[in-house]
Amino acid sequence: MEDTSDGFQVVRHKRRKKKAPATDFVKSKPSLNNVSDTYDTVVSIEIFKRRIRDYELEIENSEFFEHFKTCWYSVIQHLAVIKDVISDRSNLLSSSSIEISTPTNMNSNDNCQHDVYDIVCYGLGNFTLCPIARYQFAFLHLMTKFLQIPGQCFVYDPKFTEEEKIILKDLDFHVIDKNEECKRPINRSTVFHMPHCGKPMYNNLLWSNWSYNALQYLILIGNSFNSLKLRFPSRILQNEVPYIHRILPYTQEIEIDNNFQHSDIFNDTSLHYFPADKISKIVATEFWQECNEPLYKSCDSLEITQAKFNV
Repeated sequence: MEDTSDGFQVVRHKRRKKKAPATDFVKSKPSLNNVSDTYDTVVSIEIFKRRIRDYELEIENSEFFEHFKTCWYSVIQHLAVIKDVISDRSNLLSSSSIEISTPTNMNSNDNCQHDVYDIVCYGLGNFTLCPIARYQFAFLHLMTKFLQIPGQCFVYDPKFTEEEKIILKDLDFHVIDKNEECKRPINRSTVFHMPHCGKPMYNNLLWSNWSYNALQYLILIGNSFNSLKLRFPSRILQNEVPYIHRILPYTQEIEIDNNFQHSDIFNDTSLHYFPADKISKIVATEFWQECNEPLYKSCDSLEITQAKFNV
């Protein structure tokens, strides 16, 4: 029996021993030394769901979550004000002969609806084995309730086990069936929750939504872009993750206080969004037109798992 240090246990039995109860979910898994005998990993979904609820209550009653909600309301309020300004601007255009210039790539009839519709989570990790990933999972589940999204919550991590996929589906998450490399274009307001992900993952997400309209739909919860700017020289960011580098001046970032009782779970986490009043200042058309798909020569050091294609 393996203790994961926070009360949740993963039970492993040799196949020759007593069979697991029918109510448990079992997966055959080869041993690490590649010998012939295998082990059954038994995870009780109902027990896990109760434990996750305990984690949710711990987060929900914390100063961290109160501050997260304050940050969230600040984002929504800012975006709502900008939306009203754009709407007033559009009405003035239609009722007046006065010419008012509109930013390049802006469609006044396609303004961003800032009521969040979907959530997408990349890089959650093995939440049945890792306590940090389990807290992140609980936060994600709590966030879906808090935001009351009308759409879906999509999740993907190449490390997900079959048991974890079963748990996710049982809790109404939509498990993405292939490695998108975070290249998911959106056309409605979407929150991306990407805890402690590598720089290329954020870079790919930006590339796949590299337009004036699409970026206004995107709200990102993940590693602080401001921290990246402080930790890495500009030339490194420009060469390795050019879309992060280019969007930095037009990013609105709100740091979420790391005041949770466990300091290594939500550290270096910020809310990022790209409001119209900032990106409307981009006047050079080549800013949007120069958008080659990112390529990474050293994926291990850059912390990204690439999709595998059959040649």
